[in-house]
Amino acid sequence: MSARRFSLDSNLLVYFFDPRDPHKQALAQQIILASAARDCVLGLQSIGEFYSVTTRKKILPASLAGHEALNFLVTFPSFQASGDCHRIAVREAWWRWGWTVKTPLAMRSSISLMARRSSESDSSMSIF
Repeated sequence: MSARRFSLDSNLLVYFFDPRDPHKQALAQQIILASAARDCVLGLQSIGEFYSVTTRKKILPASLAGHEALNFLVTFPSFQASGDCHRIAVREAWWRWGWTVKTPLAMRSSISLMARRSSESDSSMSIF
């Protein structure tokens, strides 16, 4: 299977710096550091959510959160989700699971599972 481009959920970016759950923090750090060496991109929405959550929950002061957001943008290529991007994600979710009211949760679970698997092996992963 060839390598595919993938993205990280904003929760992983937050957990990278959140000391309240050391286990989640360690996993997020492993996943993000491993992802930096792969074809990983970050959505601008995820960067914005990272900044909002880390400052609102006082995980990081605003100046440091801004600095780390810039570090993510330097480390990973970024994209702005378009209508096409959302259509592809919905089509992929429907193809994998069929359409139900749980599909958005299933999409998020799939992304998390793929990210978790990437930290355990060198297998390829893709959300699209």
